Amino acid sequence: MIKHLTSLALAMTLVAAAGCGGSQKSGGGGAAASKQSCATAAANAGVQVRAIAAGSPDPGDAAKMEGAAATLERVMAERCAADAWSAAAIDCIATATAQTMETCDQSLTQEQRDAVGQQMEREMGGGDSGADDAGATGDPCGGGE
Repeated sequence: MIKHLTSLALAMTLVAAAGCGGSQKSGGGGAAASKQSCATAAANAGVQVRAIAAGSPDPGDAAKMEGAAATLERVMAERCAADAWSAAAIDCIATATAQTMETCDQSLTQEQRDAVGQQMEREMGGGDSGADDAGATGDPCGGGE
């Protein structure tokens, strides 16, 4: 169950960052023009992953997802700053809910989405090892784009 929940939560949240398709917009502007900060946006992404986990029928899932949520927050904050995400992307992610996070995908370039996805894969162990824990997420796009 937790493996499925982890994949679902990360897929929903990372659609905004890792890509699974979507359009490419300019990454110009950066955090300086944003009403929000990279840290605020990243923290909200973590909140949304935790909210999904909290809604799971298995009460242990929330605790198991904490590591994935914390990693996601750190990676998104790092990539946002390093890759100069646009104010629109930062504002979108900072205010999105789990249900609306996917719409933020259009505010990032493909390169920015790829950078988040690649760093998450490296830090969470990449492929599907078959382990039933938060670190074995596999491909958040399910083999898609």
